[in-house]
Amino acid sequence: MRQSATALPIPRYNRRHLPHGASVYCRQVERGALLAAANLSTSNVPLISVVDDDRSVVEGIVSLLESVGYAAAGFVSAQDFLNSPHLRRTACLILDVRMPGIGGLELQRRLAAENIHPPIIFITANGGLEVSTEALSGGAAACLHKPFAQESLLGALRSALAEPGGPTGDENPG
Repeated sequence: MRQSATALPIPRYNRRHLPHGASVYCRQVERGALLAAANLSTSNVPLISVVDDDRSVVEGIVSLLESVGYAAAGFVSAQDFLNSPHLRRTACLILDVRMPGIGGLELQRRLAAENIHPPIIFITANGGLEVSTEALSGGAAACLHKPFAQESLLGALRSALAEPGGPTGDENPG
């Protein structure tokens, strides 16, 4: 009688097993794979990029956005976002004001200088009226103060995406 090999349990992985920054990307790939398997297209789903130096904020917002049907990518620095292939595909940018290195307001200026104009929703824990005024005068769609309600973020996002002449998910909105 032939004896079968002992089946080993499949290990469960959590964020601790993944390289730095991989958990957000893995969720994004998993969602894309599920949509592809169901013969659905993600080309008409707007890509929302989230940039915040607090990894838990990035993961929480990305998870929220994916749960309501958006494609989302998370970054823990402005430089990571600038170096990503998502830069020109981003339909809306959710951006922390104060971060090490390139801050949110500086990133807003750099994008404008490169003629990249996704709607920007700023999120901040440290900003007052001055920061909000500077962000909004630079063209931001909204400025939310942490902690904010999920509904506030989703409402600001819907408004930003619905702005006349706003992004359609394409590189050249029109």
